[in-house]
Amino acid sequence: MAFMPEDVLNKNFTATQFRRGYDEQEVDDFLDEIVVELRRLSTDNDDLRVQLKTCLGSKGAPAMVSPAAVSPAAVVSTPRYEAPSQDAKRDNSAEVAAAAAAAAAAKKSSDAQREAAAVAEREARDKIAAVKASVEQAEKDAAARIAKAKADAETAEGQAAERVKTAGAAKEAADKAAKTSFAVPAPAAATEDAHKAAAGVLALAQKLHEEYVAEGESTRERLISEGQAHHDRVIGESAVKQQELVSSAQAKHDELLTAGQAKHNALIAEASARHEQMITEARECSTGMVAEAQQKKTAVLAELSRERDLLQKKIDELRTFERDYRARLKSYLETQLLELEHTGVDDTAGEGGNKGQNGSGQ
Repeated sequence: MAFMPEDVLNKNFTATQFRRGYDEQEVDDFLDEIVVELRRLSTDNDDLRVQLKTCLGSKGAPAMVSPAAVSPAAVVSTPRYEAPSQDAKRDNSAEVAAAAAAAAAAKKSSDAQREAAAVAEREARDKIAAVKASVEQAEKDAAARIAKAKADAETAEGQAAERVKTAGAAKEAADKAAKTSFAVPAPAAATEDAHKAAAGVLALAQKLHEEYVAEGESTRERLISEGQAHHDRVIGESAVKQQELVSSAQAKHDELLTAGQAKHNALIAEASARHEQMITEARECSTGMVAEAQQKKTAVLAELSRERDLLQKKIDELRTFERDYRARLKSYLETQLLELEHTGVDDTAGEGGNKGQNGSGQ
């Protein structure tokens, strides 16, 4: 069960009999509870420091210069005394409550900051994953466009090849026609016309071949360059967007971590200062109470010694009176015994004389 400040304020001790103060056992038990709570608070502070160092170490941040660690052994057991001060107890309870509240606030703030940092990190990871997915999709689209461009280029090359074949076939036909015209005797005008027609067909076929090849090459180069440019543009935009998101997430993470660390350091410093102040005041109060209890103890012992001397004196007087009384009583009893003896002798002598007188008269 946790030790609450209300327990300190509402604690009542049993008044002792025949002397001022409170029951010593109850006071000691109550102080033991306070000591246990102080040790628990000190342990919580140490745990918070360890958790902070672990968190900073995992994030690569420099270790925090923590305040002077307060060892639980510094909380010494309060000596037993008879009359504690109610005001001092209330002050100690207020300090205990303040230290407990500060430690709880520090722990709550640290948890909140760690949770916010974790949320920011998760959001950054989600954004990075989305950017990576978009980059992969863009790469896939670019690859598809490049493949399509290559397919179109291959198609264009195939068409150009077909046209080249057609032109070649036409050239071969023209050559055959020319050979035929050379082989078969003909008039000079017909031969000249055949040569001109063959030359025209050859020139046309060569021109068509060159045009188709040039068009296919240019189309192929254009499609490949367009696909590569689109691919480079998408990759560049995705990389820039990814870098922006990563930088923004890292900056937000660093900001939250710095703010959480500063808040945690402030709360730890405040809690440590209050804890030190509480320990100092508790020691001073304990020293004062011990001195007061020692003085009261000395006074009580002196009073008991004086009463003991008085009682011893009365006992001596009573013993003296007893001896005197015994002596007087003994003397009185002896006197009475002597009187009784003399009275008995006189009575016996008187009776004998009376008997002699009576005999002589007869």
